[in-house]
Amino acid sequence: MLSDWRNLETREEAGSQNATQRANELYKRILAEFDRRPWTRRSAMNSMILSRDANTKAGLPRPKQGALVWIRRS
Repeated sequence: MLSDWRNLETREEAGSQNATQRANELYKRILAEFDRRPWTRRSAMNSMILSRDANTKAGLPRPKQGALVWIRRS
């Protein structure tokens, strides 16, 4: 969150960052935590097959013919 609801004295003790500086830190933290593994067609197909097999074993209906769902593997 970019807004800072602390009082003036507390903000000054913490370094008095403005919204631009807080936004800069936030986007850098988001980029550092981002999972950069590429989505490949092969891994998506493997995920789809594994989930389809699990759903079939659980008795769930299969997806419609031609439906392709892109799932990111963990």
